[in-house]
Amino acid sequence: MPVYEYRCGSCGKAFNVLVPQTEDADSQPCKFCGSTEVSRQVSRFRRGTSEEDRFDKITDRLERVGEPESASELREMARDAGAAADEDLADEFEEMFEADMDEDTNR
Repeated sequence: MPVYEYRCGSCGKAFNVLVPQTEDADSQPCKFCGSTEVSRQVSRFRRGTSEEDRFDKITDRLERVGEPESASELREMARDAGAAADEDLADEFEEMFEADMDEDTNR
């Protein structure tokens, strides 16, 4: 089933719809206001990447840039590493980072 992107002419909001091939892709109502004044938009192509590819990209960035110079850069790297996981762990990685920072401060 293809995913189509639409923009509502009434409320102006954009939305996506998974449209079965048995339905008319041009007759989808707005998910927000119910209007039928919608226009199908040109979708961008998105290439999926594996978890391994995403971690390789972070590793390459570390090798190119080196160690983060500040706590905020280190926090950002922790979030990026968490987001690279198949199950988005960005919040959990940031919490672990904060716990480590608090522990180091209390020593």
